[in-house]
Amino acid sequence: MTEETFKMCFALLRQEYKHELKDFAQEEIHSRMKFWYSEFKDIPDEAFTDAIRRIVRTKKFFPKVSEIFETLQESVIPKVDHDVEFQKAIEVIKSNPIRTVYYTCQESGEFKHHTTSLTDVLKKLAPATARAVRHIGIDRMINLDDRVWVKKEFAEILEDARSENINLIIRNGLSVSNMGGIGNEQRNIGDGE
Repeated sequence: MTEETFKMCFALLRQEYKHELKDFAQEEIHSRMKFWYSEFKDIPDEAFTDAIRRIVRTKKFFPKVSEIFETLQESVIPKVDHDVEFQKAIEVIKSNPIRTVYYTCQESGEFKHHTTSLTDVLKKLAPATARAVRHIGIDRMINLDDRVWVKKEFAEILEDARSENINLIIRNGLSVSNMGGIGNEQRNIGDGE
């Protein structure tokens, strides 16, 4: 981020939260600005500006560095409902049996061999969801006896994938669309690609 953008955002925070900063000496505010800039200098201008605007609209108190990072994360890749993603994965798995072998008769009278592989099924899921399914395994995903623990593990893997993607996006100044769907966007179940 440019120093200009940072100064503009910090000025906005100073204006909005002036009642909290009135007891601080100018040297202390300047020191805090230097520290903040060192923490946020790798963040793209637009992402940082959007995060500060969201904070000003939603937070009552002057934000901590950790709160700004949380807001940045939420703005880059929105949180997902783990239960909804889990149910979508189960639906895709059940509607696309793995290793199904079937034949179709071609116009020429020849039979064509078809199979559905795990890769075919995973392509129909969002990348983070597919990663969780691959890690857990199809059999454990559909096993009702172990459902509570599987859901917990599924949620942890989704969050790990989300955090890795957020860090990659923030550090490289990319958007989710530039990454080809690296987040938790759901692909259409009918897509074979």
